[in-house]
Amino acid sequence: MSQLNSISSLTKFNFSLLSLEQKIAIKNEGRPTPNLIIVKESKGKDRTFKRNFNIDTYDKNDWICGCDITNKLFCFPCVIFNRSNEMSWSKIGIDDLSHLSAKIKSHEKTQTHINAQLSLKLLGKQDIRQQLNSAFRLNIQKYNEQVKENQYILSKIIDCIRFCGAFELALRGHDETADSVNPGVFKGLINFTAELDYALKTRLEKATVFKADETTDVSNSFQMSIVFRYLLTDGSPVERFWGFFNPTGHDAKCLSECIKSTLQDVLIDKNKLITQSYDGANVMSGHISGVQTFIKSEYPNAHYVHCYAHQLNLIMKAASCKIYENRELLIECMDKIETTSNQTTTINQTDILYNQLQKRSTSPVEINNAIHNFEINIQKERDNLDNIQVDEGESVKRRRENIYLTRNITAKEVCDTIIVSVNELYKYKGHLIAAKLFLLDNFENYEKNFPQLYLEQTVEAYPFIDKLKLKTELQVIYKQNDFKNISTAVHLLKFIIENQLLDTFSETSILLKIVITIPMTSAEAEENKNIFT
Repeated sequence: MSQLNSISSLTKFNFSLLSLEQKIAIKNEGRPTPNLIIVKESKGKDRTFKRNFNIDTYDKNDWICGCDITNKLFCFPCVIFNRSNEMSWSKIGIDDLSHLSAKIKSHEKTQTHINAQLSLKLLGKQDIRQQLNSAFRLNIQKYNEQVKENQYILSKIIDCIRFCGAFELALRGHDETADSVNPGVFKGLINFTAELDYALKTRLEKATVFKADETTDVSNSFQMSIVFRYLLTDGSPVERFWGFFNPTGHDAKCLSECIKSTLQDVLIDKNKLITQSYDGANVMSGHISGVQTFIKSEYPNAHYVHCYAHQLNLIMKAASCKIYENRELLIECMDKIETTSNQTTTINQTDILYNQLQKRSTSPVEINNAIHNFEINIQKERDNLDNIQVDEGESVKRRRENIYLTRNITAKEVCDTIIVSVNELYKYKGHLIAAKLFLLDNFENYEKNFPQLYLEQTVEAYPFIDKLKLKTELQVIYKQNDFKNISTAVHLLKFIIENQLLDTFSETSILLKIVITIPMTSAEAEENKNIFT
């Protein structure tokens, strides 16, 4: 460790006056971590306790450094940038071992410390816009290379199929198991081609938020498919098919037991499962005795979130079933609404919402806004029913039978059913609220008026998050220009990961991982590079 990098030297001169080369040299040399000799005694009722400094403290906290002259601990980023209001961490030093853990936790939650950490991590790195551009180009390059490789592999398989078709040979063999002597012409041809083509051989050797669905195959065997959705180490979301499984029965208990046994082989920490997603069948989605209820009883953070476009289908199905016996009157009434109302009709609102929910590229914020607007417009349609006038040409008998009133009541039932179903099926929206905290267009407003309500609702949905530290981290993000050029949740998480800021923005990282992991619609695709934009 050079003399320039020692705490005694850093506290004496102004770091901001150094040249960029000198600053980067100090950063690259790293924090001083001497084995300090700190011994503190504290007296209890019956005996005296002696505490010694543990050098492992440096490993647990990447910002703590030591001064072998004063024999005290300091915050390396705060010493360098001299931003801390806590003089003890930047000027005086800490040697109170009895309350060291509390002091560390308290200091980590301060804005000045997080800002200093951020400044140190970004020191000497290129502008954030250049980082995003280079990362984007690299992702495009990797994606194009993968597409090119996939096209090549697919062309080889198609050639084998064309060969079999030209000679009218069956594609499926009698026994295609791995140890079969005669797996069939097509599989044999594929294996033979792989021996001559290294790329194909390599691909065949490799081809060996968690969703579940069940079906019955052609052999009448009841099967359940399970898909895991998770984040890669670089922050990219992916979905991977895990396999087919055979539950012992069709009821919720049997299905949930099958899922639990699978999860035991994958998840060590039960708190890591943050979402479960199934189809709309009551046995799966029932909030009293459905599969999702059994899973959540063992995995407390596994909130049930279904594909929002599919939920809309269930809502409209519930509405249509509710008034099936009056379907003719409903159609007649809806025609009346469409011709007399200035408001957008229920049917049009449904089309609008469906298109918004089924977009291949969507975001939690867009989903939340779409649902909220849909509910408001349906309520407007219901209120507007009272303003529809009866045509003067209608017969006295028709008025006497009061068919118009029946139509009106039926239409209101439809709207009421839709509104109730929206509140029930879209009941859990914790991740949608959390996503509002990362809405780039609102950063300037959030800097002046912190979104406290969104924070409270987010922490209520995810109680394992440290509210105070999350608030401090978000306040830094809203103020720092480095974050105002990042337009998506995925890019924000990638930026934090690439700049080694996971410890600095620990709670923000956790929340971003939750928001990105939870699927919005079934139309999402891994190949879609604009996911969660």
